[in-house]
Amino acid sequence: GFIHNDYSIYPYDYKCDQEAFGSYDWIATVSDHCKAVLIKIFPEYKNKFLVIKNMVSSQMIHALAEEPLPENITRKPGEKIIVTVGRLVHQKGYDIAVQICQELVHNGMKLKWYAVGEGPERKALQDQIDKLGLHEIFVLVGAQTNPYNWMKMADIYVQPSRFEGFGITVAEAKVLGKPIVCSDIPEFREQLKESEHYKYARNCLEFIQEIQKMFEHKIYDEEILVDVQKESINIFNNCLK
Repeated sequence: GFIHNDYSIYPYDYKCDQEAFGSYDWIATVSDHCKAVLIKIFPEYKNKFLVIKNMVSSQMIHALAEEPLPENITRKPGEKIIVTVGRLVHQKGYDIAVQICQELVHNGMKLKWYAVGEGPERKALQDQIDKLGLHEIFVLVGAQTNPYNWMKMADIYVQPSRFEGFGITVAEAKVLGKPIVCSDIPEFREQLKESEHYKYARNCLEFIQEIQKMFEHKIYDEEILVDVQKESINIFNNCLK
């Protein structure tokens, strides 16, 4: 079996799973935190749980990142670019991102924020964007077969998820050497060691502060020294726990 999210938050069916888990030899999940949650909820099956972390291909990501964006996507002089990738669902925190964007613009930042993904919250998010007068600033670009050229364009990658199983878009942004501001949740802390290039935020105010600091100090213009080869995941050596 495979559990791909934080069982304590995602609306799984405990009674059904409690009965079914006895039939499995192994039940995999995607992070150490998710495994710890499962052991706490299902202690009788603790020896069946293991971690198989999501894998990313740095070679593929870098190759796809070189593909051109649509011709109408251009950067205006002095404009700062933020990108977020993920389904338009409550879990991913896009409503939080819109609030962050509003405050950054209010504070005088010349900004464009691209949200790459599709989902059931599109209408509510677009209504929120329009109500705040951000329709030309916070752009819902929809689902893209290739999100990596959008990520490459970003000065800063922002992921305000409320919870995750692994949070693979953060791993992908890291491969592309992007400064990252993300939610302070265990799954992201497993991936990123906090530094001047990687910051955590617990609420809107902290997101705003960390993003502004990165732009003020021009962290996004500096080279991020990440050895992608060492960061790549080998399923046989590093993923099974």
